[in-house]
Amino acid sequence: MINPLVTKPYEIINGPSEFNDLIQNRGIESGWSKDYQWTIVPNGNWVNGNAPINIFVEFSDRGDDRHIEFTIANPYILDEHYSGPTPTHTATDPSSTDQPPGSNGLPGFGVVGAVFGMSIVVAYRFGRT
Repeated sequence: MINPLVTKPYEIINGPSEFNDLIQNRGIESGWSKDYQWTIVPNGNWVNGNAPINIFVEFSDRGDDRHIEFTIANPYILDEHYSGPTPTHTATDPSSTDQPPGSNGLPGFGVVGAVFGMSIVVAYRFGRT
């Protein structure tokens, strides 16, 4: 995992390496695979802006080097701290949202949906005349 910014926006809580550290795997054979997983948290050094989380991979075989670099996420880090309980829902169980009854999820999406629906009706009516 690499950090492209001058300011280090995250701390690694758990993982196989620190930022910008090398992980080597030698003697790789066809069909080989390995999963790497890091747990990171914002450290407060970078707020009110995006802080990309990038991966850099290099494949080398007797001088034939191939580089791959990609952004796995580009979160916007707010200058505020969450003080509530740790969320417990998972992506595999959409019914466990830990939201109180009557909650509509993210605020504003109902309004966006209503405006979108009205614009489709208006466009349809203008198209028929």
